[in-house]
Amino acid sequence: MNIQEAGKEDIEVLSELWYSLAKEMEKYSELNDLKSSAKENSRDGFYNLLEDEDTKIFLLEIEDEIVGYMILQEGKHPSRTHEKYISIVDLFVEKEYRSQGYGTEMMEKAEQYAEKQGCDHLKVSAEVKNTEARKFYEKNGYTQKQIKYVKEL
Repeated sequence: MNIQEAGKEDIEVLSELWYSLAKEMEKYSELNDLKSSAKENSRDGFYNLLEDEDTKIFLLEIEDEIVGYMILQEGKHPSRTHEKYISIVDLFVEKEYRSQGYGTEMMEKAEQYAEKQGCDHLKVSAEVKNTEARKFYEKNGYTQKQIKYVKEL
């Protein structure tokens, strides 16, 4: 197993992995429904993320195959004592590699990266109905702090 930083040469595999994640998320809300051009549009999105100095993308490689990825974005709350944080924007491991410790390894990588950046906490969100993800984060020491609300227009 290897966790490595992604580069522009990885945009295609990132797009494929993201699409798998996005398809899984469709079942949790109509607001997650994908356009027919979603995968194509994701390539530009990944290009922009790879250009962003506050964003890092890591790939999970097992036996010479990329089977997961994680997007980390740095942020600040200047008015708070716990000011600097990393948000785990996406964390995805292909189904056949889940429940084998790889997601936990990715979370540990996020923690190491956050500490290296001088951050004092990590944030992550999950769909309310995605109990598998919520249990995973709780198992890895995360506690529920906030609930986001959405209103379809």
